[in-house]
Order: sequence, then structure tokens, then C-alpha cells
Amino acid sequence: MKNKFKFFFRYIRSIIRNMNYKLKYVDYTFDIQKPINISKDLRMGKYGFIGKGSWICPNVVLGNYVIIAPHLAILGGDHIYNTPGIPVIFSGRSKTKKTIINDDVWIGYRVTINSGVIIGKGAIIAAGSVVTKNVAPYSIVGGNPAKFIKLRLSTEEQLVHEKMLLDNPTFFGVYNQPRKLY
Repeated sequence: MKNKFKFFFRYIRSIIRNMNYKLKYVDYTFDIQKPINISKDLRMGKYGFIGKGSWICPNVVLGNYVIIAPHLAILGGDHIYNTPGIPVIFSGRSKTKKTIINDDVWIGYRVTINSGVIIGKGAIIAAGSVVTKNVAPYSIVGGNPAKFIKLRLSTEEQLVHEKMLLDNPTFFGVYNQPRKLY
């Protein structure tokens, strides 16, 4: 009975959240911490989480089981700065490239991701990283600019993990909810 209540409460809360943020393409199982700035065209799969203070620009796709710690910044199009005779503030912006964060990705605290980057399935981005280039699947990256540290799983473990993800796991284990320590 308790799980049915949690499921129902999450469903109602997600409907209200999607209406407040005007989100049309977000699964009801995803969760956010307020305050947050999200583009209305955000697409997000099942059981995702976005930490408070995050900034997500237009043209972003998040897969299933994506965990984002607080203060993520996915940047949009840059200012056009190379037009002679026009101050940068009046020069406009370039078109925002599509940013894709695939399934089962963990993004640490205060990470910055440039638009147009693709983060592979199962990757982990270390806290404080600045991601300027694509990240390979199951890679752990960190730093400014983010560089490869090691693989999250061996090739054999990746195959087992891929099978589990294809089976569309349901709500199990301890869901990523921050604990109140005060």
C-alpha cells in the first residue's frame, strides 16, 4: 500500500511540476529540486533526477536513469563576438546545438556542459568538470576541460549492464533522494 501511495503522489506531483515549468516531453517518474531553470523543450526519460540550482538551456535530451547533482549548467548558443561595428551585447547568439545525455549517466556537483556535447551511456562526470567534447560510453571523466580518467565498467560488465537497461528495470532499490541532515 505504501508503494502505491508513493507512486500516486509522485504522479500527481509530476503533473503539477510539468504544468508549472510548461514541460511537455518529460516522464512522470523524473524528479527535480527547486529552484531550477529548465527550458520548456527539455526531453527526459524515466527515473531521472535534477539537483537544485541547475540551468538547462534549450535543445537538451536526457535519457533514462540520469542523475544530475545541484548546480549543473548546460550552456546554450554563444554570443556572436566577431562582427565588426556591433557591440557583443547587440550581436545576437548562434543557434543552440543539440546536447544529448544518454541513459544511466551520473553528473556531479557544479558541472558545466557546452551545447552540442554527447555524453555516452553509463558515463560519470566528476564534480566541477567542464565538458567541452563528447564523452565515450561508460567513461569516467573529470577536470577543466574534462579528460578521461578510467572506465566505469569492464567490457563484460558493460554487456551485463546493457542487458539490465534493455529489460526496462522498474522502481527498485533506494531511489536517489537527498536526505535532510538538519
